[in-house]
Amino acid sequence: MTRFGFLAALVATGCLSTSSDDGEGEPLAQDTYFTGYPASYSSPADCLAHSQHPFGWDCSFELALCANDKAGLRFGDIVTSGSYAMDAGIARGTIETDELALEVATAAEPEAPIIDGIRWQLDTEGRWKTLQFDVISCD
Repeated sequence: MTRFGFLAALVATGCLSTSSDDGEGEPLAQDTYFTGYPASYSSPADCLAHSQHPFGWDCSFELALCANDKAGLRFGDIVTSGSYAMDAGIARGTIETDELALEVATAAEPEAPIIDGIRWQLDTEGRWKTLQFDVISCD
């Protein structure tokens, strides 16, 4: 499924709202994951193809937004957690001491990035299910 198709499905099922007042203060209706990659690469796969680390930790970035308001961040081999709530289409929260602000529909960070130089995209490949990108459990 393409990123557009996945986002359209989320909007159609009500899991992702484009309205500024729907879900405000609430978490997303379903667990949602984003894979990050350094801006110098065109995609996570491009980064992994050029990784200099035997486990690819230099390309291992994953962000989890759980339906139970938990949030998790993988940065290489470090996983941290926190919480978030939706605010006019933007997931806002704190992971450890870092502020999170991610526009869910576009995966853009309208404020200071949670990790400098990292671009985010919806994880449509299920990377979060792998050891290299595993983040927090949303259970």
